[in-house]
Amino acid sequence: MSRHWNVFWAGLALCMIFWGIAPLNSSLLTTQGVIRHIETPFKSLKKLPPLDDQQASMGSFFLYTSYSVAWLGEEVHSFMTKRLIAMPFKPASYDEGQDYPAQGNESWTVQTRVYQTELECTPSEITAVRRTTYKFSTDNCTYSIDPILNSNGTPNMMYIGFANDNGNLRYHLAKTECKDPNLFLAIWAKSRNAYNKSDGLDLNALYCKPSYYYQIHEVTVSGGDGSILKADPVG
Repeated sequence: MSRHWNVFWAGLALCMIFWGIAPLNSSLLTTQGVIRHIETPFKSLKKLPPLDDQQASMGSFFLYTSYSVAWLGEEVHSFMTKRLIAMPFKPASYDEGQDYPAQGNESWTVQTRVYQTELECTPSEITAVRRTTYKFSTDNCTYSIDPILNSNGTPNMMYIGFANDNGNLRYHLAKTECKDPNLFLAIWAKSRNAYNKSDGLDLNALYCKPSYYYQIHEVTVSGGDGSILKADPVG
């Protein structure tokens, strides 16, 4: 009988090893993250429209979208942040219809072109011209308009575009009145009396000059959706 008990206890010990210790060891192996760095060629995912076509394709809708992102907190595209735009990319081995991996957790790092803008603004001097018309002036530019036109007593925001024409276009600065063609005018106005627009105004205005530039950055994006994780300038 003692031999049978020895066999029983030995078998029980083996069962404990395989049922307890072995699963624990395998769990240690399967729960640790595995990081692999693989050199992969990439290609651009999007293309910018030619410069001559941008004026037609980036109309008022583009301005409204920019306003919504900057002031209303709407989300930006995955290849953008509120500070920069990176030229999106994907592995060169992906076909035209595949932009991101079907599964897995990847991040991609490449050196690519990053676009940024800067805005330099100067407060405007404001002078009453007629009952509801005001002149907005700096050393570089002058423009006159009714800032509460069709506002019905509600706050009004006006965008007066670049002086890049002969001044015949409505809501554009005139070349003859501006020394710098790269300025635009932003006006915020609110009538203090909805029934009498000439009875005082809360009025502010800025002449602004945007600067556009690009620089090569080392950009890391999420392979899952292309969102920017890190972008550091190179050189």
